[in-house]
Amino acid sequence: MDTSSTMHGYRNGERVRDTRDGATGTVRFLEWSDPDEARAEIVWDNSFVADELADHILPYLARV
Repeated sequence: MDTSSTMHGYRNGERVRDTRDGATGTVRFLEWSDPDEARAEIVWDNSFVADELADHILPYLARV
């Protein structure tokens, strides 16, 4: 995936905030051999947890 790619409208490395609890994190694209199966996750600051960047979380994300 090149640096101009987006997933659900977000770019790799973009900072986001969860409006439900104020947590901030970074969007990270996951590398896959098949571009049709590209995925991304949000790596939350100060947490060992990462969430998949998926439709159910999109309404709660805001760009930082």
